[in-house]
Amino acid sequence: MSSGERTIQTRRRCLLTAVAAIIITAVAGTAQAQTIMVRGAAPGARIEAVVDSTPAGSTTANPAGEATIVIPRASGKNDAEANIFVDVCADNLRRVLIVERGRAAAAPGDGCERKEILGLYSIHHVSTVVVTMSEPPRALLRQGSFSFKPPRVFGAPGGLIVFGGGGLTKVSNIGLFACGDATDCSNHSTGWGGTAGVEYWVKPWLAGEAAFMKPANVKVSGSGTGFHFNSVFKADVFSVAAKIGIPVARVRIYGKVGGDYHDATLQTDQTVDDHTVTVNDVPQTVKGGRVTYALRTQGWGWIYGAGLEVWAAPRFGLYFEAARGQLKGAAVENADGSLSDNANSIVLGARIRVW
Repeated sequence: MSSGERTIQTRRRCLLTAVAAIIITAVAGTAQAQTIMVRGAAPGARIEAVVDSTPAGSTTANPAGEATIVIPRASGKNDAEANIFVDVCADNLRRVLIVERGRAAAAPGDGCERKEILGLYSIHHVSTVVVTMSEPPRALLRQGSFSFKPPRVFGAPGGLIVFGGGGLTKVSNIGLFACGDATDCSNHSTGWGGTAGVEYWVKPWLAGEAAFMKPANVKVSGSGTGFHFNSVFKADVFSVAAKIGIPVARVRIYGKVGGDYHDATLQTDQTVDDHTVTVNDVPQTVKGGRVTYALRTQGWGWIYGAGLEVWAAPRFGLYFEAARGQLKGAAVENADGSLSDNANSIVLGARIRVW
């Protein structure tokens, strides 16, 4: 590395160090600033802050009667026990005084009435003194920041909510049915599925729900003497349910029960191998072949489940739900057959409140 390159790198390090020091100093200064905040004053009132007998800042109350004065570090108190006074003066002037115990306060001046806020307050470099201009005036001491805005308090919402999610689904018995008496058969009935729907909470504890679920396809492969096959079961499930919830702050535990309507198809592709038979002591080959057939069923069954939702914001939440629905119905399209099975699901998803 040349001396010129070393010089450039040294300058860069020095510049980065200086920038970091400026940022740290600025942040530290903001975090350590003593603050006087006033609420309940008349809009447009003049607000002054005094530490002992030294003016420490002034401002004007906003239309809500609030004002904030950040005390310069050199004028503030640190680890001191102090009294707090309020001067109510003519011309809509209000003065807040922080006076260390044992020290003299500035004189109230003409046209001013001094009122003491009872108590002895421990003032530190991070203190925020919030004075309410009531009669008598009151003070709140916070070791840290304070906001005039009320904290955002919300719980599990009511109204119209849309939701969607995904998770593991399992159709219980269709794979075993598709295997039949095949000597070698693999059954994959568990996989990823999805759901979406809408619900309306008429009360924080009572709702109606309409939903759609797409369970994972069930895939079956099997073989036996002289044949092999592949089957796929696909289903769409629509449900309506009543929900009972227990809201606790931002959390709601709920259960649901209702009915579901399924539209499902079990499609099988089977190949039969060539085989030889003997007729009158003469071997003959019987050609095999391939056949595809499908059984489609539709019908109503029941559904029930339980879940937990957590609202991170007034209009956004996450939920976890486990449910079990019945797939029960008869064959359609002039076919013979029926279906009686269960679809189980464990889903994680999101909810959005519309209104």
